[in-house]
Amino acid sequence: MTTKENQRYKQALEFYADEGNYVLWNSMVNSQTEIEKDKGKKARQSLRGDE
Repeated sequence: MTTKENQRYKQALEFYADEGNYVLWNSMVNSQTEIEKDKGKKARQSLRGDE
């Protein structure tokens, strides 16, 4: 695994580990957390090598 790959994986893990991304900041009925909005996109990008 390269240093660049490690950095991508670390960034994706930090996003999902950040408890703030699981909190609703808007009390509207159709609000979504950052995790729900992302729908795994950061993880998929990281695994594919997208920046």
